[in-house]
Amino acid sequence: MSNDYRLDPQQKHYSCLIELLGRSGQTNDALKLINEMPFEANDVIWRIVPSICKLQGDVEMAEKAATFLLKLDHQTLPLIFFYQIYMLMQE
Repeated sequence: MSNDYRLDPQQKHYSCLIELLGRSGQTNDALKLINEMPFEANDVIWRIVPSICKLQGDVEMAEKAATFLLKLDHQTLPLIFFYQIYMLMQE
């Protein structure tokens, strides 16, 4: 991307790619990309994870994302996320 279009990839570019990977069933690749980004993943990127996990039934990845979000926000967001994980496990 940098060479072809002279654009440095930003969080929004990574979030699109992570969502595409997740929706295509490549949850491990999505998580790997999150860990290998040249900057810290923000809450927007981690908020994509519940929908990916629900589509793929990946509870382990959902737990990792919930732990990260709990560090960022000690209030409502992680509670909603944990609820989504619980619902995922019930299906």
